[in-house]
Amino acid sequence: MSRQGPIQAAAPAGRGGRLRRFGARAATFGALSCCALGAVGLLASDRFLMTQYISWAPGAVLWPAALVLAMAGFALADRPRLGWRGRLPRAMVCLAAVGAVAALAGIALEWRVPAVVNELSSRPSTTLRVVNWNMTSHGAGIWEKPFAAIDGFENADLLLLTTTQPLKRLRKSCLSLGEGFDCRRVGMFSVASRFPIMNWELRPLLDAGQASALGLDRRPPAWAVRAYNWLARDTGAAVRDFEERDLGAVGFLRVDTTPVLGRPLVVWFIDLPSNPLVSKLRLATVARARLARLSREVGAATPDSDGFPGWPDLVIGDMNIPRGSASLDVLGAGLRDASAAAGPGRLASWPRAFPLWHLDQALASTGVEVASYALVDAGESDHKAQVLDISIDPAVSGRSGTHIKETAELPLATETQP
Repeated sequence: MSRQGPIQAAAPAGRGGRLRRFGARAATFGALSCCALGAVGLLASDRFLMTQYISWAPGAVLWPAALVLAMAGFALADRPRLGWRGRLPRAMVCLAAVGAVAALAGIALEWRVPAVVNELSSRPSTTLRVVNWNMTSHGAGIWEKPFAAIDGFENADLLLLTTTQPLKRLRKSCLSLGEGFDCRRVGMFSVASRFPIMNWELRPLLDAGQASALGLDRRPPAWAVRAYNWLARDTGAAVRDFEERDLGAVGFLRVDTTPVLGRPLVVWFIDLPSNPLVSKLRLATVARARLARLSREVGAATPDSDGFPGWPDLVIGDMNIPRGSASLDVLGAGLRDASAAAGPGRLASWPRAFPLWHLDQALASTGVEVASYALVDAGESDHKAQVLDISIDPAVSGRSGTHIKETAELPLATETQP
């Protein structure tokens, strides 16, 4: 009487079998490597200079690549002849399965599957629509289209634009939104408001000494500049030489939105330096202290300031820091990420033609309710535009009048030395 032996794994013979085993191991190792890089980027973020660059690996590429490699490793790995009964899968099968599960978790985070959509019934009936757009590149300086022709712009109440176009052309583009827009431009920042602008002050975000200490004078190696511009041409980003020292900028704005929000709105309009060689965590720490100092200087120089610009209702702009980074938490401590109102779905604002990173941010204070948030392709520039609808919580509506020097709890009031 014969007895069947234990189930044996299929052993591919010859050169084809060896290639298959090698392919399974290579694909599985690649999947696990992608997952490890993604995990380090998520956990360590930009707290260290080395992990900063790891955290910049685009999740829209990294996690799907890990999933494809894991599936390939699973398909090529040796498995038992008679199915799964009788013995456990081999190590490569287990590792490939682990890689696939980790990749699926990464995809869920990248596409913000755990996010919750705001219920329409809970949204306030009266909101203010704020549009922020960095439109400096790709010929946006000769913009002549009406803003109302862009999806999301048609009901705009406040436009915050980084642009070099003349103020006359800006006013012409705003005519499509309605009569009486208050349009102003200082440097590369332009503001167009349906409501009267009470205060508008622009300052360099960093001084020359801080820029040198942070390394903003350093230019990337020539090969890195060539590689960046090669990728920029393929992805629709702006071609750059990185020769100019970027000090960044901040505009302190107060708009009389009393007819809609019940009180004026205070906005800090920010553009952070984009040099990739700089530690974003150090930059955020220095910028936070600098914002506190500048806000006090502007408040002291503003007649009848009534606390302006002490408490920012909204901090918004091209921050050149990916959403979810540790440095962004330092810069906007005490503020909330307005993009959480967008609900599930992937968010990326740059480069516009093939968006990989969410660099344009909006941070709201405790008293500001964000009813909706979206990134809009306006058809120009290498950045998408931020469009958000906000309202004011009446329970905390008095905070904007508190001067920064008198309030210890302000999110950007603590001044630390770089």
